[in-house]
Amino acid sequence: MSEPAHAPRRAAFTGPLPLILLDRASTNPARTYLEDVSGRQVSYAEFLALVGKYMTHLWRLGVGPGDRVAVLMPQGIDAHAVWLAIVWLGGWEVPVNIEFHGDMLAYLMADAKARIAVVAPDLAGALARIANRLEHLQSILVTDPSFGGHSYDFGRASVSCFDAGVDAHADVRLAPSIGDGDVATVIYTSGTTGPSKGVLVPWGEFYTALDIYGCRKDGSDVLYTPFPINHLSGKVPIYDMAALGGKAVLRRRFSVGEFWSDVRSHGCTATILLGGTAAFLANQPAAPTDRDHGMRNVVMVPVMDDYQAFAERFSLSIMTIYGMSECGWPFMSPPTGLANARSCGRLRDGWHVRIVDAAGIDVPVGDAGELLVRCDQPHALMRGYLDRPEATQNALRDGWFHTGDAFRADVDGNYYFVDRLKDAIRRRGENISSFEVETLALKYPQLGECAAVAVPAETGEDEIKLVCTGRDGQAVDLEGLARFCAEQMPGFMVPRYFEQLPALPYTPTNKVQKTALRATGIGNAWDRLLHRATVPQDKNASTNRR
Repeated sequence: MSEPAHAPRRAAFTGPLPLILLDRASTNPARTYLEDVSGRQVSYAEFLALVGKYMTHLWRLGVGPGDRVAVLMPQGIDAHAVWLAIVWLGGWEVPVNIEFHGDMLAYLMADAKARIAVVAPDLAGALARIANRLEHLQSILVTDPSFGGHSYDFGRASVSCFDAGVDAHADVRLAPSIGDGDVATVIYTSGTTGPSKGVLVPWGEFYTALDIYGCRKDGSDVLYTPFPINHLSGKVPIYDMAALGGKAVLRRRFSVGEFWSDVRSHGCTATILLGGTAAFLANQPAAPTDRDHGMRNVVMVPVMDDYQAFAERFSLSIMTIYGMSECGWPFMSPPTGLANARSCGRLRDGWHVRIVDAAGIDVPVGDAGELLVRCDQPHALMRGYLDRPEATQNALRDGWFHTGDAFRADVDGNYYFVDRLKDAIRRRGENISSFEVETLALKYPQLGECAAVAVPAETGEDEIKLVCTGRDGQAVDLEGLARFCAEQMPGFMVPRYFEQLPALPYTPTNKVQKTALRATGIGNAWDRLLHRATVPQDKNASTNRR
């Protein structure tokens, strides 16, 4: 394997975010720290005062060490002030996806055993509808002082409203007794393979993200942050910009139509593009203003096939990373650039990984196996799963974090994501990556999105079903798609079943919920083997009918 991509830059400050903020508010109080796209700005001193005001409210509600406080707020300045106020008082913030409602919201709130909730007024209705199901919930703080709430029934929970005129809690001027290993936040997993679990993220894990945006050490960068607070992509920029002395620009949610106008208006220099957001931008009509911006670096996860054309069109540098809430970011593209569109980067300094088979034996270079991770830096990995000692022990065993992701490496030290282990497909003796099936299928021009899942086969192994949506809502020619797959893929990889849906089911962290797709089985899917005359078949294809 080659040497690590590079050693991490030494930031101006490291440590828990409250300690960094105290220093910044003392040494450079007037410097702008956070700005939302509406134009509202707060300096370090103003933000610290806002944290203190929320501390006063939460202290009155009894928040103390170890209390779990659910936060139902969109990305924004106040959401981060609430986060830090909870931390300052010794509590554990549990940020909730603002799209949650009904059973999903009730599950997370009950699982977290949240005694107190802080909620934006437009999200209060969702909480009210499930409040009577929450035995732990005692108090609710609504962030708008004008909130009436008369039409809502919050059950046993008392309701109070934020008052901007309240005095800041005196302790906001004192360094809280927290260290690198203390809980910074509780981030719930996607729940793609089972019930979501709360990840206890320590402050030490945030330090591992100081390099991932390619930001300069002089504090001149502006990170664009349009992702939610319940995801580390919506929290890490807040930490990084405080540590480096830069500014974060916040938007409630990602918008294709507003992306470049936000970047230009607010002088943004770096961001991350997750999932299909890069493709959404690339699909917009070319314009004379495509290069009229100050954006320098884009972290693209995953990297789109034609990333070089994207970089050229928008005059950007493209980076990539691999990480999880549980283990930080062990892989990153080197300063020399991306090796190719499939690589997740190279091993970072201080990180160690293994790729092992089911018996825990290291596989040869080039073979796929489960990725195991550890780090030299203390507290770079999660503290565990909230109230799940067995799941914690299973994930953190033998001195390694077991990611559940299948990876492979090449001889040059590049690492490649293959699939989630539970999403991998076994067909006719071949191990098939659903990710690779999807990547090839998405080249079919009619497709909007797709997901490949295993369904039962007569042989006792798996058949592949490709579930898709049409681009711009159009109907997909499934027979044409099957022919395309047969032309593009090796025979053993070509899906047998094809089905179009109006939309794919997603988890709250915007990952396709393949458990739901697998649960439907074959259903009414179009069967390639029933159309042998029009669709090429691989020579080993089963001739059985369902």
